[in-house]
Amino acid sequence: MPYEAYKLMHFAAIFTTLAMIGATFIGTVGAKKWVKILSGITSALILVSGMGMMARLGISISAGLPRWILLKMGLWLCLAVGLPILSKRVETFRVTLGLIAIGLMCLAAYFVVNRP
Repeated sequence: MPYEAYKLMHFAAIFTTLAMIGATFIGTVGAKKWVKILSGITSALILVSGMGMMARLGISISAGLPRWILLKMGLWLCLAVGLPILSKRVETFRVTLGLIAIGLMCLAAYFVVNRP
């Protein structure tokens, strides 16, 4: 697949994930099952399309990943694993947690654009 196809898939999955964060934390009191399923699918698509883009850019895992990719993958892991756990356990600070999650996704975008 060409780089542009991976990039389109990556962005579509990110936008869908943002919508699912809004539905989980900000919009509804309790997330419906389909929201959680779609969130998991889009998290996997973010990872797969990101790896595809890395391959098209010639970035190899065996040669060592740049720091900005490691930071972005760390944030992705925190969001993909932490959000489902927090959505189940936290009832009082739902809006705050949703905004923090959106902020972390913006931080991941910053790492990609500026590549610190």
